[in-house]
Amino acid sequence: MPPSTNTLWMPEIQLGLGRWKGVYDGMERQWLRWSDVNGQWLPTPAERATQAEQQAWLERQRAGSAEQQVLLERQQAKEAVRFEQERAVQAEQQALLERERAV
Repeated sequence: MPPSTNTLWMPEIQLGLGRWKGVYDGMERQWLRWSDVNGQWLPTPAERATQAEQQAWLERQRAGSAEQQVLLERQQAKEAVRFEQERAVQAEQQALLERERAV
């Protein structure tokens, strides 16, 4: 690759090959790296693994949040039932008092 060119585009395979400076396999230096049609570097296997781990962590967080939401909704439903039961008891007691007064 000529020094003046940073990326060599290969239309036949729709990939670019360019110079990239970074850490790969524990070594920091300039490397050749594949890029897509937009000039974005294709992830290395280690980067893909890290992305997969991050995605899995996010999914676990979402699942935990959804589980917490379900638990919260169950608790609120139980409290609503308890509140309605208390109101029914109070209404019954009030009706009983009114009947006693009427007698």
